[in-house]
Order: sequence, then structure tokens, then C-alpha cells
Amino acid sequence: MKVVLDTNVLVSGLLAPFGPCGEIVRMLTSAEITLCADARVLLGYT
Repeated sequence: MKVVLDTNVLVSGLLAPFGPCGEIVRMLTSAEITLCADARVLLGYT
């Protein structure tokens, strides 16, 4: 599955690894989902 993550989801997942956002981050790190991004999205992460 391909997804685009909002910056808030990524930060929340890192801060609360056992919540819903944490589950999304876990799925991302285990390659169950693929992060899709373009330059505009990547700028939001910086």
C-alpha cells in the first residue's frame, strides 16, 4: 500500500509508538506500506 504521511502523523507516531500513529510508523519501518512523497511533502518534513 502506498501512503502519504502528514508531518503530524509521523511525529505523533514517534512520540507515542503504541497509538494509532505509532502503528503506521511501525508499518512503514517494516515495509508493510510504502511512503510516497514529492518535493512539497519532503519540505514539510524539514
